[in-house]
Amino acid sequence: MGKTAGGSRSLSAIASWAFFFGALLLLICQRLGYMEASAAVNRQSTASPAACTPGRSAHSGSAVGSSIGAQPATFGGVHHYAIPGAFQPLQPEVDPHPVAGTLHVFLKAARWPDGHLRAKGFAVFEIAQMPAFWAKRKPPVQGAPLRNVPEAAHRLRMAVRSPSRGWKREIALPTSFDHCEAKSASPDFDYEGCVQEARNATQDSYSFPDISLDFGLAEGAPTDMELYVIGWPRRISLEVQVQQALVAEDPLPEDEPDSDAPPALYITLPYLKNVDPAKMARLLTWNLQYHLPLGFRGIVMYVLPRDADLLAAQPGIQKLLASVQLTLVVWDLMAPIDTWHNYDQRVVQAHSVLSFWGRNVRVLVNEHNEFLIPGKPKKTLPDLLGDGCLADLRPECLYFSRQSIFAHNGFGSGVKQPEPALWDATSGGNPLRNYRFAVQHDFPKAFVDPNHVLPVSLHWTSACVGNSSIANGRTGKKKLRSQCGYFTHCEWVPQECGYVGHVANMFSDRETPLNAPAMKPEGWLWMLEKDAKEGSQQ
Repeated sequence: MGKTAGGSRSLSAIASWAFFFGALLLLICQRLGYMEASAAVNRQSTASPAACTPGRSAHSGSAVGSSIGAQPATFGGVHHYAIPGAFQPLQPEVDPHPVAGTLHVFLKAARWPDGHLRAKGFAVFEIAQMPAFWAKRKPPVQGAPLRNVPEAAHRLRMAVRSPSRGWKREIALPTSFDHCEAKSASPDFDYEGCVQEARNATQDSYSFPDISLDFGLAEGAPTDMELYVIGWPRRISLEVQVQQALVAEDPLPEDEPDSDAPPALYITLPYLKNVDPAKMARLLTWNLQYHLPLGFRGIVMYVLPRDADLLAAQPGIQKLLASVQLTLVVWDLMAPIDTWHNYDQRVVQAHSVLSFWGRNVRVLVNEHNEFLIPGKPKKTLPDLLGDGCLADLRPECLYFSRQSIFAHNGFGSGVKQPEPALWDATSGGNPLRNYRFAVQHDFPKAFVDPNHVLPVSLHWTSACVGNSSIANGRTGKKKLRSQCGYFTHCEWVPQECGYVGHVANMFSDRETPLNAPAMKPEGWLWMLEKDAKEGSQQ
């Protein structure tokens, strides 16, 4: 009996050790698998977004993988961090309470062709409760997408540190000013004076500050970097992101930032609150049918999680995903507000541009009902950028003015049916063929180089131009910043060179043209000639 008991104890001990070593081996395998997967994710996420493998998630094992063809918000290598905290009020006589909320930090890191380790991003302070004086705005704040409160603009100070190296550096947080950009179309406007006055004043809301970090040579860079808000107790570890950047594969020479090769051209679109998958497939097909011949490689469209599966399963959209002309990005980084339809649109736009940072790409920050119209028929965007009317303009960012375009002129000329019906039709070809009239619209659309702009704010941004030598980010004492020389406004594209046509009545009848003149140039729909013949035969 005792021998049997001893044998049982021996077997029990062996089983325990076997379990221990099995668990250890599993842990090692999981860790190696995680590292391999992380490297694979990083290699994929640093490619041009539309080059992501259709039908697969960029995150191995991600819940988004169930959305066939839909990519997670990290598709371009942007990481999201959240830090809760509060700022002391700037107007205590109006509201004496601290302004509490969550600071959302969006950051992308990469090893640059010159060997430097760099990171770029932006910061959004999402308030927990709307400040009292915001509620008094006319129109109400819900009429415009989220912006930073003045406390975040004036009191936010951020820094990076490395505990192992014992160094820390504060971060420069430059911000663009929409009203200065809007007035910059006038050649006599004092842009620098406007910006300086805006910095010294207090507005009721602000654009998101830019985070551009140059850590010096990647070789020997510490990986235990931490990002934090000065005066707040919490710190964010950047270790995984830095490690991914250091081991990522280098891009091809033509894909490197500031390459002499022609840039890849993309359109980004925000998510829509109400989505009909079949109608969306038609809209995207028509959009690409128009824009691909102009030189664009494709569209990156953001979608809400609730719509991702339905959209990705729609046959028409599956065809676009398979052609790599469309990339769907699931936006789940901020909770939407049903009563505030465009609550985080500025965040989405800035995120979409940041996702292309570190590559030779230009991005047109557009909406579903907007179409770029070159000033001359059969001229593509690469033609205009190469030796055409855009060649001599500042390359960092351009503003295309907008014109609302219509299928009728308000006095009986043109199609008779309501315009939304044209876009609801399931036959008859591309509805753009019906559009012949245009009137001037407010606010431009930004066409940007993600490597040289501040965060895009709906229609506006600022250019980061020139080069300025900076101290090694790990040894200097000044604030960490980008290597650009100075900030200035984007250049405005003359309308005779090109503009964006805005189909104001695509989804509902919102505008009625009054004797709208004919669109220019004649023959602007040259890429739809085949569609016109097919539509007439249906």
